[in-house]
Amino acid sequence: WPVILSIYLLLVLITEIANIQDASDWEDVLAPIVWYYMFQSVRDAAEAQERITLQMGQLIFFKLFLVFMFSALACPLYGQQAPDNFRNLGNSFVSLFALSTTVNNPSLWIAIYNQNKISSLFFISFNMCFILVNIIMLSLVFDAFIRAVKAVRKRHFKDREDCLLLACNMLINYRIWGNSAGKTYEIV
Repeated sequence: WPVILSIYLLLVLITEIANIQDASDWEDVLAPIVWYYMFQSVRDAAEAQERITLQMGQLIFFKLFLVFMFSALACPLYGQQAPDNFRNLGNSFVSLFALSTTVNNPSLWIAIYNQNKISSLFFISFNMCFILVNIIMLSLVFDAFIRAVKAVRKRHFKDREDCLLLACNMLINYRIWGNSAGKTYEIV
C-alpha cells in the first residue's frame, strides 16, 4: 500500500504542478506530502484507512450483490405493475439501488403497495437488510477508529517510557563519570 499511496501522491503532485500560477501555490501542493512524512498521526490515519478499505470493499460488494438478488426477484414480481422501475434486470437494479440509498423510498413502491398490500413485505425486508448492512459498515468504521486510537496511545506511552529511560541513563552516567568530559548538565 505504500507504493499505491506514493503513486497517488505523485499523480496529485503532477496535476497540481500543472495548475500552479505563482510561488505561493507550491505550499498547497507539497503540504500533504510533507505532513505524511513528518507527522506520525498522518501516517497512522493512512494506516487506519488502509485497514478499513478492504473491509468496506467487501461490504460494498455484498450490498451490490444484495441489490442484484432483490432485483432478480423484483423483475418477475413487479415488472407488470411498475414497468418503468422493474421492466428488466437493469432497471430493477438501478431502482433498488436508489431505494437502498433511501432517495426514492416511498415513491418507488407506494404505487405497487396500493395495488397489492402484500408487496410491502418485499420492500420492508429489502430496507431492513440494507439498514443492517449499513449498521455493520458503521460499526466496522468505529472499530477501526478505536483500534487506531489504542495503537497510537500505546506507542505514545512507549515513547514516554523511552524518554524517561534515556533521561535516567543520562543522570546515572552523569553521577558515575561526573563532569570529566567537559560537558555540563543541569539537574532539574
